Amino acid sequence: MPSVLLAEDADLIDAVLRVGLPGVIDVPAARPTTAPASMARGAAAAGPAVDLEELATELRSEAAGEADPLARWSDLGNRRSLIDRVLVARLSHANAPAVDYLIASFRRCAVHLAKKAASADALRELLRYTEGLCVSYAGIALLNPSMFPQPAAVEQEGPLRLLRFLRAEGDDPSLPEFIKQLTAKMQDEGTLEELATPLFDALAADAAALSVLNPFSGPYYALLALLREKPLGALFAASPRFVPAGAPSGAVLESGSALGPFFALSAFPFADRRVPAECFSTSTAQAVEQSFASLRPALRIVQRALGSVATTLLKNPAAKEPFFRWVAALCDGNAARTQYFFHHAEITRLLHALSPERTEQPPARVASHDG
Repeated sequence: MPSVLLAEDADLIDAVLRVGLPGVIDVPAARPTTAPASMARGAAAAGPAVDLEELATELRSEAAGEADPLARWSDLGNRRSLIDRVLVARLSHANAPAVDYLIASFRRCAVHLAKKAASADALRELLRYTEGLCVSYAGIALLNPSMFPQPAAVEQEGPLRLLRFLRAEGDDPSLPEFIKQLTAKMQDEGTLEELATPLFDALAADAAALSVLNPFSGPYYALLALLREKPLGALFAASPRFVPAGAPSGAVLESGSALGPFFALSAFPFADRRVPAECFSTSTAQAVEQSFASLRPALRIVQRALGSVATTLLKNPAAKEPFFRWVAALCDGNAARTQYFFHHAEITRLLHALSPERTEQPPARVASHDG
């Protein structure tokens, strides 16, 4: 049978979209990969190649009456339409996480573009178009997860499905470009806030449950990945949760503001009751010093992450003033910390927390914790 597709288009459909078209493109059951390990893991997470029998039959039928089946692919618009058909058919065929597949395809597209640096302009344009399609359909899958067949648990995640990729920053070098394009696309469509709000809320909830005794970098990676996109940083700073209304106390800002949970992480007892129990329950000086030595690197990671968050917000014209207002609110809300008896009251609270039966119930705190 004569060729139905251009060789480079068949390669794109096979290698980038991981689709087989029986009788048109036969995908091997297994193929070696030269991509980085992180990309190979992403490909595996997105699932194996899928054969699309119905689409293959359509393409063979369309080519059957043509004297030259390849002639119609001289029109780049027809080639774009082909990629669109393949991608929609692939998303509609497999009951698998659509966003995972689209991010993996975007990643493979980036690798393909790097390999095809000297290729024809038409192929490069087609690869760029494929990238754009991956971004567009990812936006649809995030906001309308029932649009494509997916596992029920994935549908329930909705926009939060994106967090599993954001929390692993550095594992995928193409992810920042994907987030950049996704942000621009959804801003143009007026749906960026619909995507961003649940992501920021989920990350704040994650941060509130963190401990320096356990891996904690994921939410910080994810927050930075979002804030680096200025439209997302602007939405974050414009949220009513960024600086709660009224004259909030330091305690309210710690737990109730958008940034508070991220800045609250520390090794002080009130911030994390497990630290004294797990690190300082021994009485030997050597063991105590070892605990200090294990906590210091963790706290330096937190401090660097917070420095990056602050710098990113200060570089964003739309977030700079709100960030200053948040800092000012913290100074006002923690005025109690300047009082003469504040530290005595803190010691009383700590003793009560450690041994409630031996000390009186201290007054409710209005300042944020030491962290």
